[in-house]
Amino acid sequence: MARIPVAVPLAVLLAVLLSAACEPKPSTVTQSSATPPAATGTKTTLPATSEPTMTNAKHLKEARTHTEDFEKTNDPETLRDAYMALENVSLVDEPDPSAQRALRTETLRLWLQMLAILDKLLDPKFDPDVAPELSVQPPPTKGGVVFPPGADPSVIDDPLARERYAKEIEANNAKIIRYNMQVKLHRLEERIPPRAEAFIRDYYTPAAVDQDELKQAVGELIENPARKQRLLQLAASH
Repeated sequence: MARIPVAVPLAVLLAVLLSAACEPKPSTVTQSSATPPAATGTKTTLPATSEPTMTNAKHLKEARTHTEDFEKTNDPETLRDAYMALENVSLVDEPDPSAQRALRTETLRLWLQMLAILDKLLDPKFDPDVAPELSVQPPPTKGGVVFPPGADPSVIDDPLARERYAKEIEANNAKIIRYNMQVKLHRLEERIPPRAEAFIRDYYTPAAVDQDELKQAVGELIENPARKQRLLQLAASH
């Protein structure tokens, strides 16, 4: 502000001072945010969603992918990975009721899908104590030479004996594959059903809406009568 000469009358001086005091101060320029702040006293609420949280969605995707991989490869390890991923799904972490219901339905169906796979592939007559031979004893050569079990068929000089020996090796290898498959599937039978049943007991009540959803899913995915009856009794019995 300019200096006021001493000779200026007192009234003029007061007017200048009052005018300066009333001048508006320049406002600070700040970058505007994408979302304006909520008004004082109000609460901002997020829109409801039927989608699971990112963590649960990740576990669901992993379980679904591993289950699909098993159906393509018949590798029991992928089914083991599937149930371990599904076991990490947490319904209590879903704050939105509609998202929790959707998550419960999809998780249930994946558990039932795994049970259906076990029912389809498990051999009820399988005996783990009856294991196939590790290798096949080859026939003797024309000269009476006897090679050790597992010898390459090319060492057999008799064409008919060689062909028969090659088929025996192929058949025995198939037995080994089936045996190993059944051993792993029976181990999964000890692990997957208890977890699937625990999920049903924990999240499905005797209420009609829960029973209807459970009956529909079990009816669509489970063919084994004994398994079906047991699953339907779980929620109704508590």
